[in-house]
Amino acid sequence: MKRLALFFLALACVAVSCTPEDVMLRDSLISGNGIWAQKADTPLFSYDENNCQYSYSRDEVVFHLFDDNMSNWLKLDCKGAKLSLGASIQANLEWTTSANVLRLNSVPFELLKIENGLYYFWCSRDNIALRLRADF
Repeated sequence: MKRLALFFLALACVAVSCTPEDVMLRDSLISGNGIWAQKADTPLFSYDENNCQYSYSRDEVVFHLFDDNMSNWLKLDCKGAKLSLGASIQANLEWTTSANVLRLNSVPFELLKIENGLYYFWCSRDNIALRLRADF
């Protein structure tokens, strides 16, 4: 009986520690347009077309967002992955905050949508939504 109680306690701890998928964030990603990057409730990069730039390396499959003075930036390195609708990829994500450079390695993204040069990346594990431009 004690073992059964410990088993259910451990199971409850595992269930509580998992981050639930933020469906509203995912839906906001899909329904909008423009360049956008957010992790849960925290914007990763605030893109303003008057003060920011973007770049995309087709050969390396790397997206960059940066402000005009290069003090704030975001980089998604898809490590040469083939970007196609519905693709599941592992990518490295790096961005600046007011005090640090943060990095997440091997983030599992799904490419939910490709439309008008915009790529819609979603990571349900970490609730990361990226809408990035790749003009060719």
